[in-house]
Amino acid sequence: MSREELDYSIYFDASKNAWIAAVSLGFDGAGRRVRLLTPKIKKLREEAEKGIKTKANYRVNDAVEDFLTHGLKGRSLGTITHARSMAENQIKPKIGNYRLKDLRAEHVDLWLDELAESLATKTIIQIHNLLTRAIRMAEKRELVGRNVSALCETPHGQEGRPSKSLTLDLAVAVLKACNGESFGAYVITSLLTGIRPEEARKLLWEAVDLDGRPNAKPPIPPSISVLRADRVGGDTKIKKSRRALDPMRVLRGLRMITKKAGIGNRWKVRELRHSFVSILSDGDVSIERIADLVGHSTPNTTQTVYQHQIRPVIVHGAEAMDVVFGNGDQTG
Repeated sequence: MSREELDYSIYFDASKNAWIAAVSLGFDGAGRRVRLLTPKIKKLREEAEKGIKTKANYRVNDAVEDFLTHGLKGRSLGTITHARSMAENQIKPKIGNYRLKDLRAEHVDLWLDELAESLATKTIIQIHNLLTRAIRMAEKRELVGRNVSALCETPHGQEGRPSKSLTLDLAVAVLKACNGESFGAYVITSLLTGIRPEEARKLLWEAVDLDGRPNAKPPIPPSISVLRADRVGGDTKIKKSRRALDPMRVLRGLRMITKKAGIGNRWKVRELRHSFVSILSDGDVSIERIADLVGHSTPNTTQTVYQHQIRPVIVHGAEAMDVVFGNGDQTG
């Protein structure tokens, strides 16, 4: 709608004993003029000229729900579940009731500052990003004039718990504790191969070769064929492999095993991969070789992500690796 097509007027309303500014947005389906009365005529005029169709009762809750429904197509179940959890726990109860057209940058700033009092910086970044993307979708649909969330800086939050890794002795204890546990095979595979959690959850028994081909030339040892995850799409490349274990079931299974091993139940699944890297590093395996084994495109990724693990905390070299990766007398 162009400036010339808009109909502005200012008139005196005797019933209110006040001058009223009004902007006409055309006619409805019954031929009645749609006229908005507002003291913020400049803003309405700008929105009308841009084609913005602001809904009076379209709230932050609505924008977030629309994004969760339509903006995460093709993402993994874990990503969707995590996004919904952030929305339900941190966005909707606290700023969800604001009408989107009334949301201001100061509202978002105050909300983020409140989150910073109890949450880790990484978590706040994820929550803020979710709100920004939700409003961006509403902006693209011309439901709001601008994305005020994108104007706000993400504050620093609390120190998050750093990832940790198993020492040699703890790794041996965990491997022993896997015996007889339903998630024992999962934990052993993750700890001894360093595959990503999303790769391990999708692993099928048909990919496991327990015998190998010892008579082949050269001999082929027992192996597990791991499909490296497509990090962009958040999924493995083979459709058949998409039958995945539920992440929370896996976490509960791991924590039952670590508790049985006597090392508590606060471990995370990804720390099995960290432990793999740490133990290899302690065994004097080169950073380039470790990067290749864990599927990093460059050694720099391995050094950056696992810097706090890659240091010699156990001085056993190759003997330590033999104990962890295959000495049956030590592991059970």
